[in-house]
Formats: sequence, C-alpha cells, structure tokens
Amino acid sequence: MLWRRIKNKVENIDTKKRRIIESALAGFPVSRILNDEQFSLPYTKPPVPGGEDFYLGEEKIVKTSCGQCHVGCGIDVRVVEGRAVKISGNPISTPNRGVLGPKGLTGIFTLYDPDRIKNPLIARTKREFKDIGWDEAIEEAAKAISKAKRIAILCGRPIGFSRDLFERFAYSIGTPLFYDYYDKSYSTKALKMAMKEATGVEDIPGYDFENSNYILSLGAALFESTCHGLRLSRASYKIKHGTPTIRAKVVQVEPFLSLTSKQADEWIKIRPGKYDILALGIANVLISEGLYYKDIKNISEGFDEFSKIVSNYSPKIVEKETGVPDRDIVRIAKELWFSRPSVIVTDERSTSTTNGFKIAYTALCLSVLVGGINQPGGLYIRQHPKFKDWENNPEVPKGEKIPFYNIPESDIDLIILYYWNPLYSEPACLRWERILKNSFVISFSPFMDESTALADLILPDHTFLERFEDTQTHSSVINPSFGIRQPVVAPLYNTQNACDSLIKIARKLGLDFPWENFEEAVKERLKDYDIEEIKEKGWFEGEDIAVKTPKFLFPKKLALEEPKWEGEGDIYLLPYKSITYAEGSGANIPYLQELGGMLRKIPSYKSYMSFLEISPELAEKLDVKDGDKVIVESQIGEIEVAVIIREGIPSDCALIELGKGHKEYGRFAKDKGVNPREILLPVVGDTDNLSHWATKVKIKKHRGAK
Repeated sequence: MLWRRIKNKVENIDTKKRRIIESALAGFPVSRILNDEQFSLPYTKPPVPGGEDFYLGEEKIVKTSCGQCHVGCGIDVRVVEGRAVKISGNPISTPNRGVLGPKGLTGIFTLYDPDRIKNPLIARTKREFKDIGWDEAIEEAAKAISKAKRIAILCGRPIGFSRDLFERFAYSIGTPLFYDYYDKSYSTKALKMAMKEATGVEDIPGYDFENSNYILSLGAALFESTCHGLRLSRASYKIKHGTPTIRAKVVQVEPFLSLTSKQADEWIKIRPGKYDILALGIANVLISEGLYYKDIKNISEGFDEFSKIVSNYSPKIVEKETGVPDRDIVRIAKELWFSRPSVIVTDERSTSTTNGFKIAYTALCLSVLVGGINQPGGLYIRQHPKFKDWENNPEVPKGEKIPFYNIPESDIDLIILYYWNPLYSEPACLRWERILKNSFVISFSPFMDESTALADLILPDHTFLERFEDTQTHSSVINPSFGIRQPVVAPLYNTQNACDSLIKIARKLGLDFPWENFEEAVKERLKDYDIEEIKEKGWFEGEDIAVKTPKFLFPKKLALEEPKWEGEGDIYLLPYKSITYAEGSGANIPYLQELGGMLRKIPSYKSYMSFLEISPELAEKLDVKDGDKVIVESQIGEIEVAVIIREGIPSDCALIELGKGHKEYGRFAKDKGVNPREILLPVVGDTDNLSHWATKVKIKKHRGAK
C-alpha cells in the first residue's frame, strides 16, 4: 500500500521537481519508483564480458590469489552476475589464513581502474600512441627484438613461473641482461645473501611467530609493508592473548617511532644503520654469560672465531655506537634467552642502509645462539614445493651481466618491462628517462606508469583477477605452499596475459617455447599436483616445514664499517613504505590514499599530498610549523614538500612516505605529492645494489613560508 501511494504521488511530478527530489535522495532516480523496480539494486547495469553466463542475481565465490603485493595471499572473490564485487581472505591460505590487509581488500579497484590500458598501443612518436590489434602488436614486438643487438629485460617478479618464463626468453635470445626483483634496490637481497652465506640456502627464512614467546625486530616493518606483516598480525592475538598464563613480547628496534613501534610492546631507539652493532652487543652478553645453545659447536662452524669478534663489542662500547643504553642491551639479551622460543626478524627496511648484508647476517647469528633455527617458535630454513622443470631450458649466455645500477644510458637497443617502473621506483630515478628514450621499449604494464609512457610498444597485461598463473608466495611462511591464480571474471578490455603474449613473440622468433599458452606451461610444471583440486580449494600446503642444512657458518671475519651516507647536508633522509604502498600501485586507489592519511591523522583531502615528517627540535631550528613548505635538497635535485611535526623522530632525521609523486599512473595518482627517489643519491651497498637510506640532505624553509 505504501509503495502505491508513493508511486501515485510521483507520477505527475514535473521534470524540475523530479530533479530536486532525486538530489535530496542522493541521486536515487524517481523513474525506478514508476517502473516498480523496488527490488533491483542498480538502476542500470551496463553489460560486462561474461555476464551472459549468469542468471539475474546469481553469484559465485571464486578462489584465487591476490596480486597487490608479492606475498600472494589466497583470496575468495564474490562474483555477482559476472562482476567481481568483494574480496576476502581464504581461510586455508598459508600466508593469511583468512585475513587480508587493506591492499588485498582493494584489489577490486585495480580491476575497475578507469585508467587501465584497454588495447595494445604503438607509439609513432614518444607519448603519442595509436591502438593496434594483437596480431600486429606481436609482429611489431618480434620485429623489434630480432633487430636489436643488446637487450635488457626487467622483470619485477621475485619468484614464480612467470619470472622463469621471462628468464627463459632472455637466455633464448642470447642476452645475459636479465634483471628480476632480486636485483632491485630496496628488496630482500641482503637477507637472501646472508642466508646463503650462513646456511647455503639462498632464500628468505620462515618465522614461526605463532609459537614464539619473544619477537625482536631489528627495524622490520612488521605491521606495515613487510611480507611478514599479515602473518604477524594474524598471530598477534594468539601470542599476546591466546594463553592466559603466557604473553609473548614484541620489541621493535628502530630510529623513529613507526606504526610498528607503536604496535609493539616496547620501542628501542637506535641510530640509523646500527642494527649489526647492536646484534653483536647482544651476542657479547649471551656468550660472556654462557646463555647460548650448549650444543652449538655441533650445529655450526666458526663459533670460537665469532666469539672473539663479539668480545670487542661490550654493552658500553655498543651504547656509544648505537645510542641504545647498555642496560637495555643486557636486558634484551637475557629476555631473548629466558623467554625462549624467541625469534629475531629483519626485512628490507632493516637492510635499507649500505651495510644491509652485515645486519641480516648478525641477526641470523643471534637466532643460532638462542637455539632458534628450525625449532618451533623460531626461524626456519624453509622447504619449498617441488616443481617439474621445463624441458630444454637454455643456459645463461656468455657475457658480462652489468649491475643494474650501471646500465648505460645509451648502449641498450631494446628494453622489456614486466611489472617494473624504473623511472619511478629506483634511487636517482630520473636518469632512467634518458635510458628509456635512447632505447626501443616494450612494456607489458596494464597501467600507464612513468616508464610505460615512454614505451614504443605496449602489450597490456590482464589484471590479477583476469589471468591464469601460479602464485608462489614471497612471504616468511614455514610450510611449503603455493596457489593458482585463476580468472574470476572475463577480461574487461582487449588485454592479454603477458605470458601468453611473450610465448607468441617467442614462437614468432622461432624460439623453443612449445606451449600454445601460459596455462599449458604452468600445467607442465605442476604435473605432480592435482591442479583442479588446488583451483577448487584455492591453495596447496605441504607438511615438511624445514630443510636439513649443513652446519651454520658463523662469520670468521666481520669487517664492520660505518654505513655510508653521502651528500652535503646534515639530515638523514629516511624514505619508507607505508601499509598502503601495494608495490606502488596503491597510488591510484583513493581508498588506500585516504586510509594512509587517516593512519597519520591527516584529513582525507590532504591524504594525496606528501609530507616531510620531522621532530619538534628540527622544526624549531628550521623555524617552520605544521603545513609549512620546505625545500629538501640533495646534489642531484630538490623537492618541495609540506612539513608534519611529530614526536619520536631524531632531530637529525627526516621521514617521507614512498608511493606518491607520480608523473603518470592515472587520474588519482598523477601530480599528487612528490617522489623522494628523485633526489636519492645512487649509493651502492654491500649487496651490490642501491641503498634507499644513504642520502643526507639539506632542508630549508620555502621562500613563500611565513
């Protein structure tokens, strides 16, 4: 009855009054009342590819894997009438066990991003693109590759069959210049190299957080951008509240009061890049007081030599070097021992300085001293799933592989980009504009990022909700596990799985790529697994959790050096990834941008801006207040940025969030904020890549500031 009354009242409303009513109803169209559409949610629903296979109102849950970062959590995607409408965590997925972070939850925004590249494009001149068909695009790519003499392939994937396919392609065409995520700056390279030196296994370790009683983080971004974050967040309730008589403790050692420091039970302030000195000071206490694993000589080599090294790092000496009080060093060492099982964690933020390898190595030494290797609640040397190899994999071509940071500006004929945007993501990134302009560039990006905007040919990939591939997690899980990423919806646009495109190019060039598509290539390597069962469940998890390894090798010599800081300024610049970084792609997702602002108590309208975070002492010295503009200057450039003043930052340090400052990448990211990598000096660390924490800058008040 009520519905009929409303209908009778609106039937004769004129157009002007109807618009007023619709405005008051937040756009709810009066015509829906007239058409009896009271049970229909959207007024008009434009058709989507694949929607014809659904009944009206039909919905499905499709299991796949997230692609918003390298962890690759298992996810459940709710699909209604062919549209993906919601993402949640898969309860059986090893990295996340049903929970999901903000980056994963916003994967829908990536799929429906209005600024996706919708067709293959060719540039007749730089930045002037023309739509072409896929056959022509593949032909153009093959032609360009066949003519090029020196080719570099930049693959942003750390692990997985897609990474392996691009490596096979590189070696098949005879170029040794294949670079993957391992070669990137600001990655887990330091930790992997330390693991290889100490255990013979080149891999990041697994951490059994849920069964640990004491977690010592040496600068790891545990509740922020690290690959450990979701697992620790999920485990945090159990280790803090799960057993009434036992409460685990999380100690964060870091130069500034980060989000992780706020979430930890205790924050220990330290000077930038001094984690290795602190680790040796803790080792000094453990060894001098006999608080170490009694059978340590049977599971390791070089213990006596290491003991001599650490004897030079008494708590008093370490206090002078690190700023950590000697009483805290002694206390932490004893807590590590008497709270066992305990675990010591490092990650890419821990190793951002030039001594990253030494930081990672000394942290591993602490884990051995407290008997925490391959033990519940400790650090695990992981067992990975076993996969078949593809047949006829080519050998690495002869020739020098130039370090990534030394790629010349005018000597590369052709560059292939796969999920790598060097013009934005690398220290001293602006040099890449010259490199890309001097090369023929093929990009597989589904988005017009800075490097893709300089491409000559764009073969846009599907988003992760539209393509088929394996998912090998780059996380600290201790179980051998992987997922299968399968399409949850039909492709929205005229895009194509990048690996399918690469296979077509390879076949056009006459290379040994025997598969019709990437799905065939994946299934060949997964012959020993029930693929259909994994697709149905969304994840595979094995039982063997530890690798039997040779004895742990303590460093017999450890030439500790001061971390290198270059620049004429007197302020340490510390760029950091926030919880919303999403490997850079979060910049074009408004929800993530505004969430990042909320976490720092910034109004949503300011969330898209960049801020330089400094201490009250430094603000007083610079004569600035909140919101004032300053100039941050290094030898290679300067950026203009507003100031946020907050406690918990050393007076000789300045923080700036990474992820903003795009010159391209879509309407929500373009020209929003600044990119601090533009002024980072290209300083090489002990892992032979560039360090993000190695630049000292000058900060001066902007001329327009009052």
